[in-house]
Amino acid sequence: MHGTFPSVDDVQTELGGTAALFVKSSGAFVLVATSVKRADGSRSGSPIQDPQGPAMAAIAKGYAYSGEADIQGRTYTTRYEPIRTLKKDVIGIFYVAYPKR
Repeated sequence: MHGTFPSVDDVQTELGGTAALFVKSSGAFVLVATSVKRADGSRSGSPIQDPQGPAMAAIAKGYAYSGEADIQGRTYTTRYEPIRTLKKDVIGIFYVAYPKR
């Protein structure tokens, strides 16, 4: 999925939000695809999720997380869902966010 943007861009096109995929690597969650773009059109986003943040605290316990986040100076309502193996191990995160009006 690294660098594969159609899946996250489709969320933005169809639903008006932003989306991102993170994979677990050496205990951290690393960004592999995002629809969030900078003003110049390049892809944006934090390459590694903050392990001390509330979203990662929930994911570490196997739970989804919903809450507000600042993304490029704008407040968004976010949802982080763990991606699991058949054995229920968390191997990634699917994130969606919608700007607050």
